[in-house]
Amino acid sequence: MSFSEFRVAARLAIEAESSLPTTRGTVRRIVLAVEAEGRQELVTASLVDGKLLLVASDGRLDGPHVQVARAALAGLEVEAAPRVDSASASTSSPGTTSPGRLSMPPPAEQVPPRAQALLDLVTAIVRLGVHDAAGAPAVVEALGRLAKEAGPSPAVGVSRFIGRIKLALAREDVTASARLLDGASRLSRDLTEPGASEEARRRVAAFFGGPGAFAADPLIDRTFFEIGRESVAGVERFSIERRYLMDLADGQVYAEAQLRGGVAASLGPSPRLLSAGLSQVGRGVTPPAIQLLQYVVSGALSQERLLSLNGFAVRRFSDLVENYRVALSSAPGLSEPVVLIAPHRFGGEHGVTPMDTEGLPLALASIEAPGVVSALAEPARRGVVSLVSGRLIDHEGTLMLLPLGALVEREGELSWWRLR
Repeated sequence: MSFSEFRVAARLAIEAESSLPTTRGTVRRIVLAVEAEGRQELVTASLVDGKLLLVASDGRLDGPHVQVARAALAGLEVEAAPRVDSASASTSSPGTTSPGRLSMPPPAEQVPPRAQALLDLVTAIVRLGVHDAAGAPAVVEALGRLAKEAGPSPAVGVSRFIGRIKLALAREDVTASARLLDGASRLSRDLTEPGASEEARRRVAAFFGGPGAFAADPLIDRTFFEIGRESVAGVERFSIERRYLMDLADGQVYAEAQLRGGVAASLGPSPRLLSAGLSQVGRGVTPPAIQLLQYVVSGALSQERLLSLNGFAVRRFSDLVENYRVALSSAPGLSEPVVLIAPHRFGGEHGVTPMDTEGLPLALASIEAPGVVSALAEPARRGVVSLVSGRLIDHEGTLMLLPLGALVEREGELSWWRLR
């Protein structure tokens, strides 16, 4: 059915009443049930400053359902989706899709409670729209239900997800909200569909914890350097502390996290060097989680150790864009890449925006932490900043860096600065 058919039907209904409506009002949002590629999704359409914003209940901003909805709203002809009769629907396995059929979800009583909690959250936000969802009773209730399903001691993954979705809605950030909803939709399918892939099992374990959260093969005899530490939002504000540890054997960055009041992470101030005899590492998200089981902390950072960090730094910022895209495509609701960069120079209004050899800038994430410019400016005044570590985010289509640490040379001596 094309959108024009709805307009015609509406006009006929008004004519049948023989009078125009007397109530005045403004349509702020339209929710469309769209069938595309054998699936039905809700697509919310809203206008913000005259710009059309569309988001589907699978969290995507540019998927087939959004494309069909956009074309329908523009009055373009859209090919009708095949109809499904009860016989064809009954022969399909729950959650599977075959050509010309809708993806039939299992009955509500067959949906695992955690999967249903995720679906309820997605539905609540899509129905309200990102710009009206923050603090809305339906969304607050859905978030509370998800937290309850996570258990009395929720895993870091689900706690961080709740913190991020709250923040995205408070900022009315459509892109970030859609990505997180996409992650929630995937996790719900991971929990519901039979024969889940290994990647799906890893995502679920990273989100809810439990068996499979760590790889079967531990790391043996590794040396790590902490390149950053920060407190981030979880179920409560700043309720998660994360330490980012770089393996000095291959440059892989891991995230050691602890919830406030939960099991303590490894000891020692930042920056620090750790010699770990035995470590467990997570799977499925970027950066992978790590748990140090046997380790020794050293505060002595030799010049040779600090100099070796240069071998793991990214020098072309265009590489960051692709790496960021790949990390988020596999786990959009969980991955938060952390990188080490070697700026060719610094520029911008305040003289602290990293620039690579091709002149490409990497914006600083002031939207995430307003003090990042002054935090990086301080070591730049004291010496020459050669490396910067940070967490990548994106805002309004721009990749940004939230600085966490910096390698500074002053009078021939190298030192590592903690920036947060």
